[in-house]
Amino acid sequence: MRQEKPLILVVDDEESNIIVFKRPLVKAGYEVMGVSDGAAALMAVAENDIDVILMDWMMPGMSGVEATANIKVTPQGQLIPIIMVTAKADQTDIKAGLDAGADDYITKPVEMEEALARVRSALRQRLLEKGLHEANEQLRRLMELKDDFLNIASHDIRSPLASILGFADELQREDTGPLNEKQKRYLDIIVRAGKRQLKLVNDLLDLARIETGKDELHKTLVMMDSLLAETCEAMLYTAKEKEITLTRVKGCSQPLMADEGKILRVLSNLVSNAIKFTPKGGAVEVSCKAAGGECVVTVTDSGVGISAEELPKLFGKFSKLSSRPTAGEHGSGLGLSITKQIIDMHKGRIWAESAAGQGTSLHFALPLGG
Repeated sequence: MRQEKPLILVVDDEESNIIVFKRPLVKAGYEVMGVSDGAAALMAVAENDIDVILMDWMMPGMSGVEATANIKVTPQGQLIPIIMVTAKADQTDIKAGLDAGADDYITKPVEMEEALARVRSALRQRLLEKGLHEANEQLRRLMELKDDFLNIASHDIRSPLASILGFADELQREDTGPLNEKQKRYLDIIVRAGKRQLKLVNDLLDLARIETGKDELHKTLVMMDSLLAETCEAMLYTAKEKEITLTRVKGCSQPLMADEGKILRVLSNLVSNAIKFTPKGGAVEVSCKAAGGECVVTVTDSGVGISAEELPKLFGKFSKLSSRPTAGEHGSGLGLSITKQIIDMHKGRIWAESAAGQGTSLHFALPLGG
């Protein structure tokens, strides 16, 4: 059981030296344990919740420096402040003790007020390090829980949704028989809601993998002009549905090292966002250029724009801005956050320029070359 008072371990092969420390330490309100050699000190650390160690330098057998080094490599001892007590004032000797893991030193003959001050300082250090250690342990446990959630979500949430959408697709094709208009309408609602839910789950899983460092880049040489062409071709139907003019301006003919799939996702997020927030009859332009050793991509729209006050929130998770999609489109609120994370993974930059009612330009820049 943990003692109520801080426990100070005094390690010295001379019993009289242990007594010299014990009296003022007890008077100052500490518990004191004394041992006569390094091996006993190691056992004391293993069996007790030691708060500070006062370690004599010169001892037969295992020296104080050796004992310090051995204690500091144990799970119990690595966080315990060790104060070397030595008659050696040579800087080389002091450095040897500190290199072994000692946190402080006192020279003999010991001035007890100074020793007590150093013990108090060591106890403050011990308290801080224990707090940090406990916080790190709690964070580690939370990360394990997050990993468990990712594993569960990857299978136990996505699989049923995929099944729902698969069977709904069969019904929509009327493979099982004709549907009346009400059934078709309800089925359309089910499919749209299912797809939104699946996208949200996928976005959450992707963001969690990125933030926990479990998502890796698989870089190859890519041409940004080609990726822009592929993205615009894939988004052309969506743009036409809203009568939005989608144009592409070539301008970066130099290759760069990037994860092609992830950059395509970035482009898809930016272009679909631009279309979503641009009213019917508007325009979206996608361009790229080589400048200052970077490939700079810009997606500009003639949409509703973003106020200066809300721009800093743009890349946050689940950011809810006052701007609303112009045709009632839905989103997870994670697309731009994932986009920024992907650009950060590539050591790139991303930023936005906008004003309410004046459209938005989103830019990102990636280093050119191999």
